Amino acid sequence: VALRPHSAVDVVHSLASLQQDDSYCAAVSFLPGQRSRLAWHVFGVVLLLYDAAAIPFHIVFAPDGTHIDEAMSWVAAFFWTFDFALTCVTGIYHRGSLVVKPSQVLLLYAKSWLL
Repeated sequence: VALRPHSAVDVVHSLASLQQDDSYCAAVSFLPGQRSRLAWHVFGVVLLLYDAAAIPFHIVFAPDGTHIDEAMSWVAAFFWTFDFALTCVTGIYHRGSLVVKPSQVLLLYAKSWLL
């Protein structure tokens, strides 16, 4: 597979061959039980707990915003945006087999919880 294509046709052929190469897809995909994904999920739970406490507090008491509030708002926005993208390149088990091709993972998500 050419990593540096020279024309638009080469780009199309490179992308087509990369989609057919399961080892490449496995290399760019995360496995569902991987420690880095577990750490990501733990951070997500901590962020969710923070949001569950901070959002009602800010709605009820409307305190003046601090730098920490603004920073946490940005952290949450980035986390949930990247979480969606990261989920799309994380392998999933479908009917007992591991699916690692991002296009198939997206299709399976689109048919299930994305609706």
